[in-house]
Amino acid sequence: MTADLKSSLNGWLEEREFRPIDSLLRNHLKADKEIWVLLETDNHWLRKLPWQEWTLIRDFPQAEVALSSPKFQRVKQVADSESKKKTKILVIWGYYNENKGEPQAIEEQARAIEELAQKINAEVTWLHQP
Repeated sequence: MTADLKSSLNGWLEEREFRPIDSLLRNHLKADKEIWVLLETDNHWLRKLPWQEWTLIRDFPQAEVALSSPKFQRVKQVADSESKKKTKILVIWGYYNENKGEPQAIEEQARAIEELAQKINAEVTWLHQP
């Protein structure tokens, strides 16, 4: 890709008409978050542009650009009951020796598992010495 094309693309996107869009995006996006920019166009030439070279995309390392036709049909959303299913975690504790300080290590592991379960809204099932 030539530097001229990259420069022309960014020059075009920095023109007065695009500044409010650029400003709005930069004020609401966070560089440490995943970002998906969906460009809907049927214009063949716009689809061929190197959107990954857009300075906005370069400034947000986790940003990705996708192209779509404005005529696409949205897929029916999953029913609420299906989308709210919890992740299930099965913890199986084996034999441990109380005289070797293992209960303390197991308690620490159990706390870590509980913290993880709370973060991801998971349901934990515990089996002790099956």
